[in-house]
Amino acid sequence: MRRIFFFSLAAMLLLSATGADAQWRYRHSSPVTRTSIEGAEYHNFARTWQNIDIAGENDLLYSPVVRGIAFTTGHSFLVHRRPVLRVVHFGFDVTWFDIEYGNWRRRVEGKNKWMHKVDMSIGAGPAIHINPVDRLGLQLYFHYDPTLSAVAHNFAGVEDDKFELVAGYASYFSTGLVVSWDAFSIGGEYRHGGGRYSGIRIPDVTISGDHISDILGLDVKDMLDNHRHTMSGWRVFFGFRF
Repeated sequence: MRRIFFFSLAAMLLLSATGADAQWRYRHSSPVTRTSIEGAEYHNFARTWQNIDIAGENDLLYSPVVRGIAFTTGHSFLVHRRPVLRVVHFGFDVTWFDIEYGNWRRRVEGKNKWMHKVDMSIGAGPAIHINPVDRLGLQLYFHYDPTLSAVAHNFAGVEDDKFELVAGYASYFSTGLVVSWDAFSIGGEYRHGGGRYSGIRIPDVTISGDHISDILGLDVKDMLDNHRHTMSGWRVFFGFRF
């Protein structure tokens, strides 16, 4: 009888301690899982396609499709800790740095035409995070991306022996969907926007060997008036979140 009493007492104490520990863990643990991207840094590597419309004074000059690559890094913040309907969180994304490079080459009427484009931007905007299961995360976001952009090209309207180098400020807007599993993610993004560019028209020479003197003697007085570029395109990316 005494053995049964002590065995029952030990079992009760063990169950009580286990229950207290579980209660403490519940009260002090975050309801947000790691894959819900709370406080997560994101680093994305993208393949890009940009459809660029470059307008002259009265009409469209040309509209190439520029293909390239991009790298993005930023941080996702959650507005609240307790999920709505146990799976939904509302947040805010801040992109610290985004850089994209693209180029286009084509032979037109026996002449080589080309374009190089570099965009550097930051960004911010709201996001919705959904965690249907523990490690699976879905994110839908909308960002505003102020951008510094530079373009070099020898397209229509440029003499055969010259090319244009222009730069300006552009306002881009991006909408994307991300699917993440643990720390890995894939996604797609649609971007659009535009800005005004200005720059110079300079001789198209090779920067090597005997052409150094030509480079030093460039005549950069041929200044270009502001003209508008508009862009729309897609990104497909994979990334890491931690």
